[in-house]
Amino acid sequence: MTDNATTDFWDGLQPLIAGRTFADLTHAFHPGQPHFPAFPDEIREAVFDLENGDGFTAHRYSIIGQWGTHVDPPSHFIRGGRSLDQIPVGDMILPLVILDISERVKADPDATPTVADIHAWETRNGTVPTGSFVALRTGWSRRWPMPTPWRTGTTKASVTVRAGRRRPSPS
Repeated sequence: MTDNATTDFWDGLQPLIAGRTFADLTHAFHPGQPHFPAFPDEIREAVFDLENGDGFTAHRYSIIGQWGTHVDPPSHFIRGGRSLDQIPVGDMILPLVILDISERVKADPDATPTVADIHAWETRNGTVPTGSFVALRTGWSRRWPMPTPWRTGTTKASVTVRAGRRRPSPS
């Protein structure tokens, strides 16, 4: 992009994002954070320390790749599926649908989405666009980082919803 094209792009973008709310969905890593019991805890080492006269601070971290806010690519569960580096960023920019079941989860921590939740969303917003990213708001983030409530003993999901797929296969 030329400097003018870059300026034009950002000038055109401003009216689209003005007044919007942006939500940071990430959590910071820290030793002892709740995690799957089969995974080891985080290891953090100061390699350089500004306070010790090194001129800058840098740390080495050892964590499991499935910790924290992350993207599970198809290869995480599907043999031969694409890994994250094989998915173009443009394929990850999708219409967003948020199914909010947080009120139900307050009464039942194992609550799962239902087809009725999709119909309710469509009543408010119109048909779920083909290829949408469907996110689930459970309210569980309010429990972070308490380790106990994360383990309810249930491992099943009662419904799987496919509102549309951008690709016909995971490869």
